[in-house]
Amino acid sequence: KKSWNSYVRRRKWVRFRRYAALNSWCAVAPLHKDPTQEPFIDVAIGGTHVPNAPAGTLCVWAITAHGRAMFRTGVSKTSPEGLRWTAVPTPTGSELSQISVGPTGLVWAVLYNGRVIVRTGVTRDNLSGEAWLDVKTPVASASLRIVHVSVGTDAVWCVTSDH
Repeated sequence: KKSWNSYVRRRKWVRFRRYAALNSWCAVAPLHKDPTQEPFIDVAIGGTHVPNAPAGTLCVWAITAHGRAMFRTGVSKTSPEGLRWTAVPTPTGSELSQISVGPTGLVWAVLYNGRVIVRTGVTRDNLSGEAWLDVKTPVASASLRIVHVSVGTDAVWCVTSDH
């Protein structure tokens, strides 16, 4: 004898969180209670292809008005707001003015004096890296100052202050 539930189809519903940024913003907490105390002057996002990292991994770096480097921990495609800002120490006397992050997590930063530093030791287990290395300019000139850097997949581009 057939009843009302003889031909019921059973489905397994899988729920997951998907972030859609269409006409919506997610507030990220500032460094201090007063956001004007140390605002960000530059933010860079990359790290989508860090070797052996889980899918959806992102690296978010920022530079503050005081020249400090900050790294946002816990950022991924499903959690774009991340967890917290972590200060990344820079070499003594180095004030950062601009930062760039490549797809593999490679980080280059420009200092106010025109020098460039690169972050070493970036791995899937340590996305913020281990140390900064000074990069020598290709031309030995005291007047050559780098003002902007951009990290790509296989290349790094710099803009200098000379015309």
